Amino acid sequence: MEDLIAPVLIIALILILIKTNVLQLKTVAKAYKQTGRSLTVNYKLLRGTEIYGFFLKKNEMYTVHYDVEMKEGSLELIFRGKKKEEFFREVFEQSESGSFEFETAKRIHTLEVCGQKAKGKCKVKLDKHER
Repeated sequence: MEDLIAPVLIIALILILIKTNVLQLKTVAKAYKQTGRSLTVNYKLLRGTEIYGFFLKKNEMYTVHYDVEMKEGSLELIFRGKKKEEFFREVFEQSESGSFEFETAKRIHTLEVCGQKAKGKCKVKLDKHER
């Protein structure tokens, strides 16, 4: 009986941490396609964060078009530059599309896709402005 107390307490502690979102299990069933300046991600269940990189030209203006289709849960999109500067952050609980503009200072940029039991699809396309 004494041998069971420690494992039961550990399991109970882990379950409490998961339930309070202190500890998150990352579950992803996804398919994604990334080509140059476009990204399409389909996910059956996303819990946690996925990061996708984009290499862009310095000192150029870009328009980012996004199309999020939500079936369940919530999804947060965060578009950042190399030094963690945020160009865009939004939480989606329903399907939505839109766009935003930014100017690059460095080449490397990332898109963070953060899901809370999210099910759906996300499309992102970057268009460079002609000068």
